[in-house]
Amino acid sequence: MSPAPAPALVLTDVAVDYDRVPALEGVTGTVAPGEGVALIGPNGSGKSTLLRAVLGLVPLRQGHIEVLGRAPSDARGDVAYVPQQDALDPEFPVTVGQVVLMGRYRRLGWGRRPGRADRAIAAEALDRVDLGDRARERFGTLSGGQRQRVLIARALAQQAALVLLDEPFNGVDGTTQDLLLEVLAEQRARGVAVIMSTHDLAVARTACTVACVLNRRQVAFGPVASALAPEALRQAYGPSAFALDDTFGHPPDHGHGHGHAHPASRERGF
Repeated sequence: MSPAPAPALVLTDVAVDYDRVPALEGVTGTVAPGEGVALIGPNGSGKSTLLRAVLGLVPLRQGHIEVLGRAPSDARGDVAYVPQQDALDPEFPVTVGQVVLMGRYRRLGWGRRPGRADRAIAAEALDRVDLGDRARERFGTLSGGQRQRVLIARALAQQAALVLLDEPFNGVDGTTQDLLLEVLAEQRARGVAVIMSTHDLAVARTACTVACVLNRRQVAFGPVASALAPEALRQAYGPSAFALDDTFGHPPDHGHGHGHAHPASRERGF
């Protein structure tokens, strides 16, 4: 019998402060390869803070994070991050193809330029989100949903073992959401662990196996059926936030080396 694969992520009593004010505390849990984790909680509950901690972008007050058996700062090349749409300036003069190709940079290392294989990987990722014919267009001219598809394609091009997404479905249409959920399911089937923050309980229940419920502290971490039970949701959102039979939907949020490009890639603007 082959040994079980090492965890993609281990969180042990994680706590983060901002300007000495507690922002998140008591987060403990393990994420296996191929697992889908939903981060659930009101605005200001620590969802984005936890993602930034996993990326090694904020210091911990206490606790420990292990990403693919390493410290977060040593595993960044194997972790893909999809920010909220408004985290990127749509006026920045970069093409769709160039944005997706950025996903290859951490694989290449300092000073190396993407070659033919990298451009082919980027082109394939853009095709997967149905935007292969938009590679030469400026990123900022796309709709919000299309820009989100491009950011997902950039994550696919990185070929990471762990993908983090911060509210990936905000402002996207139903067709785009369905496509992105399908793409993420494919990644999980390949053993990629996916962690996404979302306010949509239906998405959490149907697209994820595990939920982490937060409200500046960990309320629950475990299988979605138990972690998203009404009592846990009431602890996160307040005692009147959910009726006992409210099982789907959005909870009310009260705030708290040089290479030559492959011909097909070159035609599409990579």
